[in-house]
This record gives sequence, structure tokens and C-alpha cells, in this order.
Amino acid sequence: MDEQHIERIFQRYFSASDSRSGQGNGLGLAIAKAIVDAHQGTISATNVAPTGCRFTVELPTGTV
Repeated sequence: MDEQHIERIFQRYFSASDSRSGQGNGLGLAIAKAIVDAHQGTISATNVAPTGCRFTVELPTGTV
């Protein structure tokens, strides 16, 4: 994935022009971000050329 797309991939309806399948509506990562945000966590993507991206999700631990 191009570095220029990394900043935008969590936006609703974003689709890189060079996507593999050409299918989908650009909601999957936006939904994942909304879920992580709802739990006060973070989600990020890092370009790992030439194989793709690495996604990191960090969620706070709860106290009992």
C-alpha cells in the first residue's frame, strides 16, 4: 500500500485505486476504528513493502 493511503485508510468509503479485488465499499477499517475508539484504544497501520500492511490494535486493560 502506498504511504499516501496509510493516512486515509480508516476513513469511511476510502478505497485505494489499486485495490486487489475492486470489490467492497470502504467500510471495514472504518468500522474497526469505531470499535477500537469506543473502547478507548488505538489502531494503526504500517506499510510493510512489498507484502502489504501491518495493523496494530491496542486496547486498555480493564480493572476488576
